[in-house]
Amino acid sequence: MWHLLTSAGGLGDYKYENFKRGRRIRGCRATLELLAFRFLCLIIILALFGCGGGGGDSVPPTSSPSVPSPAPEPMWTAKTSMPTPQYNAAAAAVDGKIYIIGGDNSPKMVQQYDIVTDTWTIKKPTLIEHNGSVAAAVEGKIYVITPSNDRQTVEEYDPVTDTWTAKSPTPSDRWNTTVAVVDRKIIIIGGFELKKNCGGFACIEVISSDQVEQYDPATDRWTVKTSLPMARGTCVAAAVEGKIYVVGSLKDVQSYDPVTDTWGMKSPLPMARSDMAAAVVDGKIYVIGGTTRTGPTALTITEQYDPVTDTWTTKSPMPTARYDMGVAVVDGKVYVLGGTQSEVNSLPHEAIGSVERYDPAQDAFSRRVWAGKAPMPTARYGMAAAFTDTIYVIGGAGSSILQTVEQYDPATDTWATKNPIPTGRIYPVAAAVNDKVYAIGGSSGSSILQTVEQYDPATDSWATKNPMPTARYDMAAAVVDGKIYVIGGTTNVSPTALQTVEQYDPATDTWAMKSPMPTGRHNFAVAVVDGKIYAIGGILGIDWTNRVEEYNPVTDTWTSKAELPDFRNGLAAAAVNGRVYTIGGIGHSTGYSDLDDEVREYNPALNSWTAKSFMPTGRYNFVAAAVNGRIYAIGGYENNTVLNRVEEYDPAQDQ
Repeated sequence: MWHLLTSAGGLGDYKYENFKRGRRIRGCRATLELLAFRFLCLIIILALFGCGGGGGDSVPPTSSPSVPSPAPEPMWTAKTSMPTPQYNAAAAAVDGKIYIIGGDNSPKMVQQYDIVTDTWTIKKPTLIEHNGSVAAAVEGKIYVITPSNDRQTVEEYDPVTDTWTAKSPTPSDRWNTTVAVVDRKIIIIGGFELKKNCGGFACIEVISSDQVEQYDPATDRWTVKTSLPMARGTCVAAAVEGKIYVVGSLKDVQSYDPVTDTWGMKSPLPMARSDMAAAVVDGKIYVIGGTTRTGPTALTITEQYDPVTDTWTTKSPMPTARYDMGVAVVDGKVYVLGGTQSEVNSLPHEAIGSVERYDPAQDAFSRRVWAGKAPMPTARYGMAAAFTDTIYVIGGAGSSILQTVEQYDPATDTWATKNPIPTGRIYPVAAAVNDKVYAIGGSSGSSILQTVEQYDPATDSWATKNPMPTARYDMAAAVVDGKIYVIGGTTNVSPTALQTVEQYDPATDTWAMKSPMPTGRHNFAVAVVDGKIYAIGGILGIDWTNRVEEYNPVTDTWTSKAELPDFRNGLAAAAVNGRVYTIGGIGHSTGYSDLDDEVREYNPALNSWTAKSFMPTGRYNFVAAAVNGRIYAIGGYENNTVLNRVEEYDPAQDQ
C-alpha cells in the first residue's frame, strides 16, 4: 500500500529571508507596511522565477485558537531580556541569581537576574571598567578578572553586601582569557597578549597566549602553571570531575589536570569556532553558539561533550544566533545572556539583550523520540515526496528550481539518486498509487503547471499523463482508495487561495471535480486517517489560519474540526496509528512570527489536540513521511539556510 506526502510552502515565503538571526522576527506590522512588504516580495519573486506567489507576513485572524493541552517543557525558552544589552560581559551565578558584569555598552554596570521571578535588578557598579573580562564564583563571592596590558585587576564582589573589593592583580598582561574553577581555585587560560620585540626590533604584535595562572581566593595569591600545549585565544574552559577542558579557536580540545599540572589531548570539536559559551550540567559540557569568523557571523549550534566517553553530540540549536555572550548554570539549566550578532570585522558591534534558557534534561528526552538520520544528498525546500517502504523526494529548490529525484530507505538509512523528473518544479504535490509515483502541478519558475508526470520505480523512468484541470502550486494532496485528491493551492490570481478539489484516477488517467474545501488556503498540510482527509493550517491568501477541515470522499462533504492550537503555515503532517501529527512550519502567536519546532497530535476520534516533544530542528517548507510507524522530517528551510537534514520521530516513544 502506497502512501502520500505533499510539500508545504509557497513562493511568497521568500519573505522569510529576514530570519537571519534567530528564529523570531516581528510579525505585527501596520496594514500599509504589510501591503508594501507583500508587493515587494511579489516583485522579487517575479524577477527570480517569472511568477509570484504565496501569502505575505500577516496578523492572525481574529478567531481565537483552541486551548492546547499542556505542552512538554521546551528545550529552549525565551526569558526577560537584559535591561542594558551587553556583549563581552562576564557572567557568574550565586544563590540562584545570575550577575552580568561589565561589557562594551556599560563597562562598570552590574545587572542581576533572578531566575525565579524572571526579573532584573541593577547592582553596585564595579570599581573599574570591565570589558572582555571573565568571572568565577567561589564560596558565594564573584571574582572578576581583567588581565590586560593596562588593567591587571581582580575584583571581588559580595552579593550579600553588594560591595566590591580590589584583590591581587594578575601576573601577566593579556586579555580574552578563559576561566574555570577546580577545588575552590580559579584558573585562567590562554587569551591574547602583545609581543613587543620582534627579532631584536621594536614592534607591537597581537599574538595568542599559552599562559596559565591559578588564583587562590583564600590567600589572594597567584601561581604560574604549566603552559598550554598550543597557544589560543577566544576559547572557553569548563571543569568536570577536577579536570579542565579547553575548547575553541581551534578544533583541538585540550584537558588540564591541576593535580599533576599536565595537559592532554581529547576528541576535537566537530565545528571549529570561537567566542562561544560553555556550561557544565550533570558532568557534560555544552558548547553553545560562537562564530566561525569566515562563515555565518553568529551561530546557533549547541554541541555536548562527554568527558567519560570522549565523544561529541549535536544538541538542539539555540534560538538566537550570537557570540561573545554570557552563560551561567542554575538548577541544571543553562542561561545564555546577551552577546552580539554583528559582523566580526564590523565595528562597533551591536549588543543584544536576549536571554534564553536551555534545559538539557528535556533535550535528552526529546532525543529519545527524535533521532538524526543520514542527510539528503541535495539540500532543498518546496519539494514533494511519496512513500511506501522507501521515500521519493522530488523537485523543490536550492539555489535554483530542481529536477532532482532522490530515494531514501529508512531500513538502511541510505540515499540513492534516481532519474530526474522531466519538468523541474517547486511546490508540487506527489502521490503514489499501485507502485507508481505521480508528480502534479507546481511552478517551473516561468509558469504555473498543470503537468502530471508518472514515475515507475521498477524502470526508473518517467511518463507524461493527463494534465490537472487547474494549474496551481502550493497545494496539498492525499490518496484514498487508489485515487489522488489535489486540494487548495494558489494561482496568483484573485482569489489567491483556492478552494478547488480535483480527483485524479490513475487507473483511467482522468480528472473529476469535487466539492470545494470551505476554506480556500495554500501552504497547508493534509493527512489521511480512516479514509478521511484532514486539511490543516496554511494561508488564506493574506491571513494565516489554524482551521482544520475534514473531507469524506465517500459523501463528497466537508466538516469543520477542532482548530490547530496555533496559527501555522509551511508545516508538514503525517498519520501514524490513527493519529495525525503536525510538525514544524511558521507559527504565529503574541505578535511574533516563529520558526516552529512544535509537534502536535490530533486524535480524530476525540477531535482533540495534544502537544508532543519538540522537533530538534525548527523548519518550514519541508516534507514529512510516515514509514513503519515512524515519521521522517526531511529538508526545508531554517532561518537563512536550505537544509538537507533528516530527523526521525517515533510517536510510540513520545508518551
